[in-house]
Amino acid sequence: MGDKLPINCISWRLMPSSNKDNFWDFIKRKFDIPISLCDFVMKDLDQKWRSWKYDLRTKFFTPYQKAQQHFACSDTRVVEDQ
Repeated sequence: MGDKLPINCISWRLMPSSNKDNFWDFIKRKFDIPISLCDFVMKDLDQKWRSWKYDLRTKFFTPYQKAQQHFACSDTRVVEDQ
């Protein structure tokens, strides 16, 4: 998921629209969702994306460690550069 919706983006509003459009296309391929529900799905996706970032931060981020150890994340969904 990190390649589609990167976690190094500060806010959902600052997420490039191309990423959001690509993910919407990905969702449409997997599920039969009418275009009228696009806004609802995107708002829900915003909440889930922020919740996922929060969960990663609470599990893997240790603020008083050395810079290399700050983000020692073992979650396979996270891209290493992020």
